[in-house]
Amino acid sequence: MVVLVLCYNSGKMNITQIFLIAALILFALALLAILFKAKRYKTHMEGLAKAVGGTAEVLSSLRTRIYLLHAVHNNLKYRCSFTPAKNNPPEFAISLYGSFPAGLSIVKRKKSDSEEAKAGGAEEIRTGDADFDRLFIVRVRQGHSSRNCLELQSRRTLISKLLSREDVGLFSEGASMRVIFKGLELEEVDSNVLRECLEQMTALAI
Repeated sequence: MVVLVLCYNSGKMNITQIFLIAALILFALALLAILFKAKRYKTHMEGLAKAVGGTAEVLSSLRTRIYLLHAVHNNLKYRCSFTPAKNNPPEFAISLYGSFPAGLSIVKRKKSDSEEAKAGGAEEIRTGDADFDRLFIVRVRQGHSSRNCLELQSRRTLISKLLSREDVGLFSEGASMRVIFKGLELEEVDSNVLRECLEQMTALAI
């Protein structure tokens, strides 16, 4: 910036050129910040993969990067993905592959949610547990009977622990179960947190 001031005072540059150079400098600084953050995410995911005996990779596109981890827990394959977003909260997801209830989704209830919400061919059901139904919206896709898996109090307690964060959802599709944490930064996930989530998800297998 001192150079810009000197050039301006000496009459060698007009105000437009000064703003252009300043914009280029700011762009370069922003690019460096993005690259530094990407390196930090990559390093953290690689460390996490090493801790659980898995492998890490990065999928890149023009719009975003997705940081992946592939590993095995209790003989079940799983994948973790972290997706940072510029204008939205980041998203961390765990997909566990095995035998799970099909067509089931459970998310935290918000004040704006209607009592009998329907979405994507799924309708809200009630478990009969007043506290659980007050906290969560349980939806079952039409043609599937996943209600029985929530009859046990132990399962509802397990789900409540797994979905204890504010913005988190569970989606079970038969051959896999996915838990999505919105707003969770990658640095908040360590091997102990990951293993705890996987233990809870494994216990929900059928």
